[in-house]
Amino acid sequence: MTRAAIFALKRADLATRSAMDDALAGYGLTSAQLDILLYLEGREASAQRELQAALGVTSATLTRILDGMVARGLVERRSSPADARAKCVSVTEAACEILERLQEQEEGAFLARFAAGFSAEELQILTGWLHRLAANMGDTSQAIFGYGARAPEEECAR
Repeated sequence: MTRAAIFALKRADLATRSAMDDALAGYGLTSAQLDILLYLEGREASAQRELQAALGVTSATLTRILDGMVARGLVERRSSPADARAKCVSVTEAACEILERLQEQEEGAFLARFAAGFSAEELQILTGWLHRLAANMGDTSQAIFGYGARAPEEECAR
């Protein structure tokens, strides 16, 4: 039974990412890029290593994604005023405009599709179970999309 649950969770993640990537293609974004923008949204800046930990990606993966986003003018990366070796990342106005368009034009339909057949209570229970599974597997961040989010590190304060 546990193997079936693991496989079902993996398939749900793959299907969700695929549907998200399809919805984002018209905006020139991927789901990984959206995760970054949503994490950074509403923050003045975030240390790149904090972003890496929150998203659960390697340094090389994050650097590659950020390089493309910097080239497109979606994020800015600068040296930390507190530690020149550290990098701080922030969203640009162009990224904020894309996020606003996504919210207005795509979010409602996507969330309705995702939640189809579930009550609000069931979704809340599912979310709790997913947090527990992540914790069981060693994830301690829970820092993305508001739950357990910490304030930006001081090293990135302007």
